[in-house]
Amino acid sequence: MKFLIVAVVLCIVGCATQSPAVNSRSINQASYTQKAELHNVHTQIQVRKKQLEIANQKEEVKRLNQEIADLNLQLDILSKQIEESERAQLVPINNAPSSIVHVGPRGGLYTISSSGKKVYVKK
Repeated sequence: MKFLIVAVVLCIVGCATQSPAVNSRSINQASYTQKAELHNVHTQIQVRKKQLEIANQKEEVKRLNQEIADLNLQLDILSKQIEESERAQLVPINNAPSSIVHVGPRGGLYTISSSGKKVYVKK
């Protein structure tokens, strides 16, 4: 009878020690599943961040293209203004329609004679 009691006690103790092992495996499996889900969520976050970065870069490219277009327009306007200003400096003399009056560096007006010399116009 003592032997039977000892056997039952050992069986109970043995079953009790096996139960945490089974629970440990199920906990490890749950932990592994949670870690896999965590990794998937982290990967999705990284993908979304990259998509956002690409979208921001596309918006930046659009903005920079618009700035370039505005600057090209401004360049065209300034080029036309310079051409008009240079044309305004070349004023023909009334008594000699074929002559062109040039503006010197200090604002003096002169024409070029047939011999190539400067002939200053009196004010």
